[in-house]
Amino acid sequence: MSGLLLIVVIVIIVLILIWIFNSRTTMGNYQMTNTQNINIVDFAFEPPQLTINRNTRVVWTNTGSAHTVTSDAGLFDSGTLMTGQQFVQFFNNPGVYTYHCRIHPFMHGVINVQ
Repeated sequence: MSGLLLIVVIVIIVLILIWIFNSRTTMGNYQMTNTQNINIVDFAFEPPQLTINRNTRVVWTNTGSAHTVTSDAGLFDSGTLMTGQQFVQFFNNPGVYTYHCRIHPFMHGVINVQ
């Protein structure tokens, strides 16, 4: 019985250490990440173009009717965002990322990552 108890204790300690390591890593990445905001207002992304540095997170906030934030290249898709909902996307690599609203295909935006 004591051998089984020792194994259970070791497993619990390992799980706690994994949790602590993941928490520190996540918090560390969060602290080092810049944040930029885009609002979805009526039928437009505001601002429609955004230039950011690498390792920046972009937060879209929907203030209107149902919309999506969908990458033209299929890299990300928010799903349907209702009023007040947000979508977060991290941009770690330089490039031009174009996106649109699947519900309103005339709505377009651009993220330029330096």
